Amino acid sequence: FFSFQTLLLCVVLSSREARRVQLSEVPGSVAELIDELIGKLELDGDFYLQFEDPAERAVLHIMWNCDSSAPHQSSNSSICSVSSIDTASPAIRIPSGAISISGWPTPFPIPKFSYDVELKLRKGNEAYEKSKKGIDVTRDMKMDILDKLAQAIIEFKSYPEKEELESVASLVLKYPCQKEPGSSKGYDGWKTSIKYKLGNYSSKLRHAGCNEVNVNRKRKGGDEDDTSFTLKRPKRGEVNHVTDYPQHHDDSTLEEERVALVDEMKKKNNTL
Repeated sequence: FFSFQTLLLCVVLSSREARRVQLSEVPGSVAELIDELIGKLELDGDFYLQFEDPAERAVLHIMWNCDSSAPHQSSNSSICSVSSIDTASPAIRIPSGAISISGWPTPFPIPKFSYDVELKLRKGNEAYEKSKKGIDVTRDMKMDILDKLAQAIIEFKSYPEKEELESVASLVLKYPCQKEPGSSKGYDGWKTSIKYKLGNYSSKLRHAGCNEVNVNRKRKGGDEDDTSFTLKRPKRGEVNHVTDYPQHHDDSTLEEERVALVDEMKKKNNTL
């Protein structure tokens, strides 16, 4: 995965604070990386990792989240006490409201649905274990499931691939009571519904002013000029190449953040 052995990470602890961690070797898996960070930063609580490289090869950010907030440190520990972190320099400020960019998770984390839908699914699973019969999914129930899935997908990718959609449609593995009789995989219908739901949700985001979706529109409104719209696709491996500005930020403030990160990297390199 990495061509070098020493790994320098910027670990984002909250929306406005980050710390740098240096690992002597590259972990063999994501699970090992998580264990390393838990041990060095003495973090507790549930969280997951999101990887991004905003400066292209400059630094690898790890975005943390725990119930929509930063993960908590142990009460008897301090970030500054960790020897592998550069504590001589101040914490790096992260723009408020920055858009998270991440790789597609495996397996895909199925979100929580509304209370009544979760209750029906739980009861349906209990009945399925006994009779192997699925439940009748009502229109309201299906709409709630598709809405929650679309919102969860957009957090990772606006245009998921076919295989990625399948990983979402495989929610029947978690809720087998939703398996479709006669379907080869048990979720072909769900996959189609999710695909169309994403299209509708993207339309809402476009009208709301989301740049990433707006730049990929295929039709123009009547109030626009007559020039043809050139569709610019992202480069291979590029994610969110036309993102929206974080709240209260523009080109100048983001450039200040970039310069601050470069300065921090220079300080670190001089001490090695």
